[in-house]
Amino acid sequence: MLKYFCLFIFFTLFGQLAWANQQPLLLDSSTVTVRAFNDSSYKNDPAFVYEEMPPQTETWWDRMWRKFWKFIDQLLSTNGGKQFFTWGLLVIALGVLGFLVYKFTGMSKSGFFGKNGDASLAYQVDEDNIHELNFKAAIEKAIANNNYRLAVRLLYLQTLKQLTDNGLINWRINKTNATYVQELAGYQQQNNFIELTNYFDRVWYGEANISYKQFADAQQLFIQFQQQMQS
Repeated sequence: MLKYFCLFIFFTLFGQLAWANQQPLLLDSSTVTVRAFNDSSYKNDPAFVYEEMPPQTETWWDRMWRKFWKFIDQLLSTNGGKQFFTWGLLVIALGVLGFLVYKFTGMSKSGFFGKNGDASLAYQVDEDNIHELNFKAAIEKAIANNNYRLAVRLLYLQTLKQLTDNGLINWRINKTNATYVQELAGYQQQNNFIELTNYFDRVWYGEANISYKQFADAQQLFIQFQQQMQS
């Protein structure tokens, strides 16, 4: 049955092709009219008028960023550039992290008496000479030179020495003021010491200029605190 069906399809298609080849070709004798397109009506119609936007002028800022991103694309297109970019980001991240640690842990203050203090201080205070320094003479000299910031620094250092002598704190060159405040926990001197510490931070690390009267008022607070330790 399948064989007869295939033969039927074959002869049907063959017959249609043969009939198509026998049909004569007909020529198209119709007249073609050529018409011209009049665009004047469209030009005068506002709906068909499109204004061309002038090209935007590229500023130096745009050129700089275009060159920058082009450089980044070229850099990242190579394996060496990718490694350089990755290590560069890592170095920047470590630098930012180190800076934050440096600022927020108090290391920027070098304890209290680091080498980055006032340039007018002609000596460096270390763990050995804190007990040998003549505070009275040094404070008087700073006052005579109108260097009241340095005088406040010496008063604070003298206070730390007395706290150490009384066994209330354990002074070290690399400690911060917050550490000494914590060491005074449970002692009645802690609150007054916090007040002196805040004043010292504003004047010394904040580089605040103070007048003689302001210094004299602060000096009385230091003297009263030192007298409380002696009583």
